[in-house]
Amino acid sequence: MAQSKWICKNVDVCDKAFNNDGKSFDDLMGHDVEAQLQPYMCEACGKPLVEVKPQSNKVDGKKIAIIAGVIAVLGSVGFVAYKFISGDWPGEKPTITVTIEPVSPTVTVNETVKLTAKTDQKDAKLTWTWASENESIAKVSRSGVVTGVKEGSVKITVNDEKKKVSESVTVTVFPDVPIIQSIKLIPESLSLRVKASGELTTEITPENADQSSLRWESDKPSVATVNAGNVNAVAEGEAVITLTDTKGGVKAEAKVTVTKGITDIPPPPCGTYKGETSANGQPHGLGTFTYRVRTLIDDHKMIYAEQGDYITGNFREGKIVSVQLYGSGGNLKQTVIPQQPASICR
Repeated sequence: MAQSKWICKNVDVCDKAFNNDGKSFDDLMGHDVEAQLQPYMCEACGKPLVEVKPQSNKVDGKKIAIIAGVIAVLGSVGFVAYKFISGDWPGEKPTITVTIEPVSPTVTVNETVKLTAKTDQKDAKLTWTWASENESIAKVSRSGVVTGVKEGSVKITVNDEKKKVSESVTVTVFPDVPIIQSIKLIPESLSLRVKASGELTTEITPENADQSSLRWESDKPSVATVNAGNVNAVAEGEAVITLTDTKGGVKAEAKVTVTKGITDIPPPPCGTYKGETSANGQPHGLGTFTYRVRTLIDDHKMIYAEQGDYITGNFREGKIVSVQLYGSGGNLKQTVIPQQPASICR
């Protein structure tokens, strides 16, 4: 029948137990007994023994033949070398951790970025092989240099086939957008009345240049402010509006002159106006116009404003767009929407 070894481990209780430093006494190598379902008892202390499973006797004949051949040729030194090279040395093999830097690489089309593979084992002798998952987006050289081909994202992998280690990183390829060469503001000078607004347009060369880093600025916000090219007149004076490409340093300027508001402009002969104005001081936007004399304000429907009547609503460069006509006493007469903008005074 099969034989098993049973050992007493009742330390400090049984003189046949292991001592405290983990080594057994010479005369306590265990008890050879027949294997059965119930545990055996120690002859000394009467407590259960702990079973030590017998080791497998299965032998790899091919492996023994190879080792024997190496020993016969090289002796004991050859045996040690064989064990080391074959990786059949006792103990677990250490795990190699691989990292790639930079961790979030980006590159522009036709530009390059260098990837570096590093391990946590300085003495690990590794032979790296780099590969791109999609070379139509980005290619990678033997040394880890990535070249952008077209816009997109692609996984780049580095590995050592012998050590069976690998790591990957995603490379983002941005389109090849040219930088700004020159900027021009149109017009280069702008005249506005207080509370009026105007617009500056741009001419950028080349037209497809990267405009993400453009910045508008007024040197005197107390006189005129600017937002994406829209200029608002605040007070009398002069201000310089600048558009700068903060990435390339290219810039352009426009001079803004602000004069007095509509309250200082002589009123139209047919009445008086209060409200928003255009750059040249004409009623423009929301406002109210009060008539001094009887005036035809819609010649298609033959609508007249009598002396003392007033209209309030939308105007465009001194013309009526859509307004409501009120009597001098404040009573609503009707809504006036000419087929085409009609002049306030005729």
